[in-house]
Amino acid sequence: MTPLAAALLVAIGLAAIALLVITPWPIRVRLVERRGDGVAVAVVARPSLTTRFGVAVLHRTVGATRVEQALLGAGVRTSAPEFAALTSVAALAALTIAAALRGPLAGLLAAAAVPACAWLYVSRRRSGRASAFAEQLPTTLQTLVASLRAGYSLPQALDSVTESGFAPTSEEFERMLQEVRVGRPLGPALLDLGQRMRSDDFDWVVTALDINKEVGGDLSEVLETVERTIRERESLRRNIRSLSAEGRVSAVIIFLLPFVTLGLIAITNPDYVRIFTTERVGMIMAGVATVLMAIGGLWLRAMIKVKM
Repeated sequence: MTPLAAALLVAIGLAAIALLVITPWPIRVRLVERRGDGVAVAVVARPSLTTRFGVAVLHRTVGATRVEQALLGAGVRTSAPEFAALTSVAALAALTIAAALRGPLAGLLAAAAVPACAWLYVSRRRSGRASAFAEQLPTTLQTLVASLRAGYSLPQALDSVTESGFAPTSEEFERMLQEVRVGRPLGPALLDLGQRMRSDDFDWVVTALDINKEVGGDLSEVLETVERTIRERESLRRNIRSLSAEGRVSAVIIFLLPFVTLGLIAITNPDYVRIFTTERVGMIMAGVATVLMAIGGLWLRAMIKVKM
């Protein structure tokens, strides 16, 4: 390992220790079961070292709320501090191994790739669950309408979705009902559910529930009207996706073509592309090309994305 890499690793270790020492740690209080005389016993427990380190990382970077919402939306059963701590440790390990094998630059690239891949995994999983939730929403509303017409109250109708629905809808409704059972109002719990799933259609449902609560009327008819509107929107969205499929495929091919060409040249003639990793001019060219490809990818995405 080069002296620069060793110094870099020492600096990162000292920075992590400084974060652990400087950041104040809240004391967590939990209630155990009541004693025989009916008195609840409070137990003071300090956060674990992993939680402390994760809180420090989140406090100094993106913040815990955003990561917590993303993890909940993705269905990842890991707290935000633990996720941040595990990602940071994995990045540090990647930095150490890559720096020892390929040098400081490779170590920095590997360390940056770890949180990027972790966040990409969470984002893709959250997008998949959001798409499934949107597809299941008309069926969910149909279940609510049938339950209300059968004489159920709104909480009972919502509970029927958790029993007869499919994931992720049943999982999200179960989490929402658990929040309501511990004392949270139904309206904010439904709003948070829509934000976790990033569903504009579900926001319409919450708005319809709020209006019906204020003015009264037959809630089943209101939800049936919303359900028909959402089905029509979903049908229109699918038609638009089918019409724009050619453009999306063309954008993917155009974006991947330079990388595929570079990979083939690297396999058939490695000396031809070695300049990009050994010479300063080649590294600058590779950096500029990466920036331009990123800009082009964002441009293509904006051209083929249809927002409804």
